Amino acid sequence: MDEITFIKKQSISLAREFGWRQTYYKEEKQLIAFLNKGSRCHIEIYLRSKRVITCLEHPKKGTTVMERNGIGPAEMRKIFEDPRAHTFKGKTI
Repeated sequence: MDEITFIKKQSISLAREFGWRQTYYKEEKQLIAFLNKGSRCHIEIYLRSKRVITCLEHPKKGTTVMERNGIGPAEMRKIFEDPRAHTFKGKTI
């Protein structure tokens, strides 16, 4: 199994574990996206670059978008568990 397929399967498994559902997959961009059932938050994962984008409602700042780069399995788990989690590998965009 190649690395992109592995990351995709791992992402889907983690998403299900934490109550997220897949909303789309764009093969040409190697992009998979998830929506959290109980919130207005979504996560986009660029499988090739391991870049993760989260869009969520911040209690004080309103809608915010965070970009994280070079995310590994432990950090991915942390993000699915809490999309506001800080990995110290990204920035607000």
